[in-house]
Amino acid sequence: MANVAIIDIGKTNSRAILADLTTRREIALRRMENRVLPGPPYPHLDVELQAAFIFSALAAFAEVAPLSGIMVIGHGATVALVDDDGLVLPVPDYEFAGPDELATEYDRLRPDFAVTGSPRMPGGLNIGAQLHWLRHRFPDRVARARHALFWPQYWTWRLTGRALSEISYATSHGDLWSLTDGTAAGGAMARVTGGLFPPLAPAGAVAGVLRPALAAAHGLPAGIPVHVGAHDSSLALVPHAGRGPRTPAIAMSTGTWLTAFAIGVEAMPPQAAPGVMASLDIFGRLVPNFRFMAGKARADILAAPADLPARPAELCRIAQDPLTGGFRLIDGTGAPVRPGDEDPAPGLDRLLAQETIAGLRAISAQGPIHVTGPFAENREFITALKGGWPFPIHPRSYEASLVDQVAALFNEGQG
Repeated sequence: MANVAIIDIGKTNSRAILADLTTRREIALRRMENRVLPGPPYPHLDVELQAAFIFSALAAFAEVAPLSGIMVIGHGATVALVDDDGLVLPVPDYEFAGPDELATEYDRLRPDFAVTGSPRMPGGLNIGAQLHWLRHRFPDRVARARHALFWPQYWTWRLTGRALSEISYATSHGDLWSLTDGTAAGGAMARVTGGLFPPLAPAGAVAGVLRPALAAAHGLPAGIPVHVGAHDSSLALVPHAGRGPRTPAIAMSTGTWLTAFAIGVEAMPPQAAPGVMASLDIFGRLVPNFRFMAGKARADILAAPADLPARPAELCRIAQDPLTGGFRLIDGTGAPVRPGDEDPAPGLDRLLAQETIAGLRAISAQGPIHVTGPFAENREFITALKGGWPFPIHPRSYEASLVDQVAALFNEGQG
C-alpha cells in the first residue's frame, strides 16, 4: 500500500496527512482547530466542521497522488449513537460534567477495576457514564439508536456504511469491556450498553470502500478502501510492540492528554490510582498505562490570573476542579497560586515531568521512553525526564511518528 490518507482527530486539533507508507514519507499535511458547541442539548463536538475538514483534505490529496486507502485515528472517551440515517444525538464532549449528576447510581452499575482496568473518572471520561446519562435524559432518542460507535469507527461508518468496534478503544477507560476475555462487560453494564456496540474488527483491516455517493459528491475516485481505524494513543505502541516478543519500553503520546504505555509489563497495576489504568492494545494484549491531561493542565495553569501569589512550580501540586474540569496550581495549604519566575513555563514543565515519572513508576514501567506529540518538542520537559528516568528518552515529531505507526500496523498484517 502506497499513498494513504491518515485522518487524525485529536481533542484540540485535527490533522490530515497524505503519506507514502512504502517510504514512510509525509507528502502533504493539513491542520484544523476543533470546536465544541455549547448546545443545546449539551456541549458537543462540531461533527460537521470536522466532516468538512476531512472531505476537503481528501479532495486535495486526491489531486496530489492516487489514494490507496483512508485510515481514521481518534481521541478517546467519545461515542456516537447512530441509526441508519445518522446521529440520533449530538456527540458529547467528554469534559461535560452532566454525567456526574447520576454518579451515585452509575457507581453501583460499573464493573470493578480488576475486570475492566478502568478507574472512575469525572464527567464523560468513562463512556459507560456517558451512555448511562444519555439513557436517562434522552430515552426516546437513545431507543432509536442502532449502534454505539467509538469515535474513529463513527467516521469509518460515515465513510463506508459499515458499523464496527475496535478492541483498544473498547477497553480504554470506558468501563465497557472485560480485559480477561476481550468481551463486552455483562451484568448491570449490559443494561447501560444495551447491545449497541457492533462486532470487533482489527484496527488496520479494511472495513469497506468509500460510499459511492460521497466519492461523487467530493470529486473522489470510486472504490477507495477505508480501514477500521484506531485509538490514537494505542496506535503509538505499534512500532515498539507488535505481535511478537516484547522488550520493556514506554510508548508515550502527548497533546491534550499525556498517555504512557508500559510495554512488556503484561500484568494489571497493583491497585487503582489517579491516572493508572490498564487496557488491551491493538493486538489484544494487556498493557498497563498512565494518563493525565498534561496539555490541558499546562494551558490552564499558564493562563492563571496574574493577581494570584507566585510560587516555584516544583514545590506545588496540580489539582483539577471537580466542577469545571479546569486545572490549577496549588501550594502546600491547598491555596491556588501561579507559577513563579519571570518565565513560568519551565518550572511547570519540570513539574509535569515529575508527575509523569511518578505515573510510570505506578505502572511498573521500565525501559526507554519513545515520546511523540507536542511535549516531544518541549526542551524543558524532555530534559527533566532525562534527569529523572534511568533509561534513554527518544523524542519524535508527531506527524513523522504517526506515519511510522500506521506503516508499522500495516506491516503487522493489519492492512
